[in-house]
Amino acid sequence: MGQHILLVTSPKQIARLVAINLSKAGHHVAAAGSGVGGLRQAERRQPDVALVDPWLPDMDGTEFLPSPALEPGYAAHPDGAPD
Repeated sequence: MGQHILLVTSPKQIARLVAINLSKAGHHVAAAGSGVGGLRQAERRQPDVALVDPWLPDMDGTEFLPSPALEPGYAAHPDGAPD
């Protein structure tokens, strides 16, 4: 079984192309076109891997990657906070 990959990039054409290829390789892909959308996706289901565009329309990769939503165990807690 493949990895759960969070793909956060813009424009949509690039995201679609990358998602198709990752899916063909057996991975589950959740895609978002903005940092805020990517964080929402990560809160719903924590990814095994996050591929993040460093030049997102609403934030850059250095703002996105330190998010608590990407910390192991975040999605497993009802209050969203890891142990």
